[in-house]
Amino acid sequence: MEADKRRLILHAGMHKTGSTSIQHWLRNTAFEDAHYFKWRQSNHSNLFVLLFEDNPHEYLGLKRSGLTQESAEELRVEQRKRMIQQINNNDKSTFVFSAERISSAPRSAVQRMNTFFSEYFNDIQVYAYVRRPAGFMTSMFQQHLKTGSVQLNTKQLWPDYKGRFARLDEIFGQDSVRLRLYDDLQARNTDAVTDFGNWIGLPPSIDTEVRRNQSMRSSAVALLYLYRKYAAEMLTEKQRKDRDKFVVHNLWQIEGQPFSFKPVTGDLLKDQKLQDDMGWMANRLNIDINDLDQDIGARVVFSCEDDLVREAIQSSHLMFPQGSTPQLDPDTTGAREEAIRRVAQFSELGQ
Repeated sequence: MEADKRRLILHAGMHKTGSTSIQHWLRNTAFEDAHYFKWRQSNHSNLFVLLFEDNPHEYLGLKRSGLTQESAEELRVEQRKRMIQQINNNDKSTFVFSAERISSAPRSAVQRMNTFFSEYFNDIQVYAYVRRPAGFMTSMFQQHLKTGSVQLNTKQLWPDYKGRFARLDEIFGQDSVRLRLYDDLQARNTDAVTDFGNWIGLPPSIDTEVRRNQSMRSSAVALLYLYRKYAAEMLTEKQRKDRDKFVVHNLWQIEGQPFSFKPVTGDLLKDQKLQDDMGWMANRLNIDINDLDQDIGARVVFSCEDDLVREAIQSSHLMFPQGSTPQLDPDTTGAREEAIRRVAQFSELGQ
């Protein structure tokens, strides 16, 4: 079918830039002249993988649903037909597809997506928010902990700006790829939903519900790290699965200070590859994005495992009723082992 004059908005994240709130708004708003593609979730990342990536049944988000190679192929054909039907049977002038996965997927998958949509749209625009590196790594470290990983490798948490966005520029054309600094939202006294809606020309109503993923506090993230790294090792796979939701949910409620994950700044600033990547992004946005050496005030800073373990030890009493468990001194012999025992005991409450 010949592409028409309607426009397609591709919201490509990046991760940890308010995408959950944006997707919730897009899915639950009845737009007069815009259509948000229908899928079982408000986030189209799993749909993107299913439609455009190799071996979607191996992708964690789909694998958890029991998808096999055969059923994945059948579902791909079915969903492709549904996408085409939504395009052909809709008279709206704007269509929106939102998936953070777009900014981190293999180039071949992004190219397949462009090929597919180009058959139906002449005007394809890509929108994405960009986070400064320290803020991004802090959020990704927290996200990894939440989903089961204890990733402290700086280079694996690094945003990889050029890897994410240079290929989008090449595939869609730089003029069609619009990037904006997420960190500026607070200074501009706005939120991700309001800003994104205005940016793409679909202003949210004044009563639009804005969902925000609340960040964990320093004590909570340290305790979850201790649980993931040490206590969970003593559990069977079934025990971990049974207790995981309880542990994450209840540790999330523990009070503490805002935290930042920032490995030794000097080491990062000496890494030429990371510096070049940050410089590429700064040139692309035409602003300085370096927050690695910025003063972050009174926030708790985790730069290594020792920082996390010390915070967990001195916060371990917070998992239990006030006054029922004494606070531990991280410098006392056996304090580390006692904190691990406590976090394991706390997980038992979720059986």
